[in-house]
Amino acid sequence: MKINKTYIIYLLAGIMLASCSDLDYTPESNLLSGSFYKSESDLNAAVMGAYKDFAYPTFMNHHMYQYVMGDDISTRTNKDNRIGVDQFNPPADNVDSFYERTWKDYWQAIYNVNVFLENTVETELSEDIITSYTAQMRFLRGLSYFYLVRNFGGVPLITASANSGKESRSSVLEIYEFIEEDLKYCEQHLPANWGNEYGRPSLGAAKALLAQLYLTWAGWPVKDEAKYKSARDKSAEVMQMGYALVDNFEDLWKKEESYDNNSESIFQIMFSEVEFNSGAAARACLIGQSFFPEDRLDKGVPGAKTGWQDHNASIGFFNNFPDDDPRKTATFLTEWKSIDHPTGDGDFEVVNWSDSRYGKPTFKKWTAMSHPLKNHNGIFRDIMIIRYAEVLLMFAEADNEVNGPTAAAYDAVNQVRNRAFGEGVSPVPTGLSKDDFLEFILNERKLEFAGEGVRWRDMQRREFVKAAIESNTDAVDFQPVKDVGNPNNWIFPLPSQEVTLNPNLEQYFDVAKHVFPQ
Repeated sequence: MKINKTYIIYLLAGIMLASCSDLDYTPESNLLSGSFYKSESDLNAAVMGAYKDFAYPTFMNHHMYQYVMGDDISTRTNKDNRIGVDQFNPPADNVDSFYERTWKDYWQAIYNVNVFLENTVETELSEDIITSYTAQMRFLRGLSYFYLVRNFGGVPLITASANSGKESRSSVLEIYEFIEEDLKYCEQHLPANWGNEYGRPSLGAAKALLAQLYLTWAGWPVKDEAKYKSARDKSAEVMQMGYALVDNFEDLWKKEESYDNNSESIFQIMFSEVEFNSGAAARACLIGQSFFPEDRLDKGVPGAKTGWQDHNASIGFFNNFPDDDPRKTATFLTEWKSIDHPTGDGDFEVVNWSDSRYGKPTFKKWTAMSHPLKNHNGIFRDIMIIRYAEVLLMFAEADNEVNGPTAAAYDAVNQVRNRAFGEGVSPVPTGLSKDDFLEFILNERKLEFAGEGVRWRDMQRREFVKAAIESNTDAVDFQPVKDVGNPNNWIFPLPSQEVTLNPNLEQYFDVAKHVFPQ
């Protein structure tokens, strides 16, 4: 059944895209101009502009670009810049617009928030109204800094719209502390829900993002293990807020809009079919298009198009994914009709991934969400940034660090397992040691969140990048050209143009000395 809803984050209007690399996008920052906020509708318009700008990195497929160093997500031949990322040798010379946008788009979001905060200082609106909108904006700023610091290490800490452009990098710890400050403000001023105005961050989203922050803070590079307790406590608070796993794992990836804002979704970026159909938006979200095979065509589906296949699954990761895990069939796309294999009667053969154009499986999670449209495969579903399954597994991991294996931690993992296998079919083995239980939890996260970006963050913070790459990289996957055991190679270089413009923005890779000062 369709749900009547008010979409808060819409498809981006006015984007004209001839190809995935020919892009012209104008930010919505004009909605944030000074002397604008005379009513609540003015505040809301400004926040909508910021949401729309924030949605852009997810609208395009470079949302996934930042996860290609993970052992689960790969690319294909003829994608040289993404191959560089897959081989732990990402470009720094601005030859890849998506790489540069991974830096610029989150800074645009931060700038929007800083402008908004400055403009609300003089407004005569009530404090309650101002704090409600301010909390939403500070959530976006905290999340933007969280993306930046995990991708690039220490970045400048900019809290005002006017800046010199000569700021130096701050330490990772300083960025974490600033994110924490923003999110704690959100805890104080965000509601538990927004009624039918889906897409706004809620109290649960603030707490869940804090739990993510603390779990990261406890690991590499800062390694403040006291933060495991904070991660456990915040996760536990979210677990008391009424979220629940969707009954069937496969349902998370269906394209029907009725699954928008479901019981498992804690924070999501939403896209509207209404805007697309009205002509207000040129395209739907393109993540699915980036995962569809380039040689794939479904005969008989009006408007079906081949994909870009910028991203797909690592063969080694796919092969090592247990065949008896029901999530495997819902996670991976392994066969399709290929335009490279005509039958001679106007149809096309269904081929296995190994016989496809690039010889790689891809992720059904993303392709199953897509609609075949006029000129691309588009997603109108919400893109979940944080879902409840992650909260359960964050709690289990953090509680295990604090107390060792507990009944509560076992129960949290078994909730995720029961959803995948059926109640009691494949529970966590009892009697595990603390280390063995941690290994089980991390493996469960690998299986549950394959292709969603979570795996790469786990590999970073838990410092098992080398072990994961060696275990889950097949001989025909792209092989690293740099030492994957060296943490200096776990982050992106800054775009070279930024370093040229700002002489204080050093391009360095000495983790101990520069990128991650304590």
